[in-house]
Amino acid sequence: MNRGILIRTVLLGALLVCSMTARAELVWSGNLGVSEIITVDNGGFLIGFTAPVDPACTQWSTKHLYVYPGEQGLTLDVIPSYLALGLSALTTGAEVKAHYDNATPLCYVKYLQIGR
Repeated sequence: MNRGILIRTVLLGALLVCSMTARAELVWSGNLGVSEIITVDNGGFLIGFTAPVDPACTQWSTKHLYVYPGEQGLTLDVIPSYLALGLSALTTGAEVKAHYDNATPLCYVKYLQIGR
């Protein structure tokens, strides 16, 4: 095999591998009612909704998203504000939109938005 064909074959293979690698896909949910908040031992929590969020979010159920420190740029310092927003929505009946990564079954949250 000549060197030019070998180089092209290797480059084509590398291109195919890179194009098939999973990439984070940040998407917004629709307006959803909050049904529960579940705290976890890493300082984060799960937020449960009244309707399915995304069929890709299957770790707990399709109705839950994860708000974890160390994921999507969230730190332990900001988790309490996310928790307050989730609890406010739970107690007032306000709806929430979530910006989350659906490339993993945990669907980590980056932003939460509350409104009516």
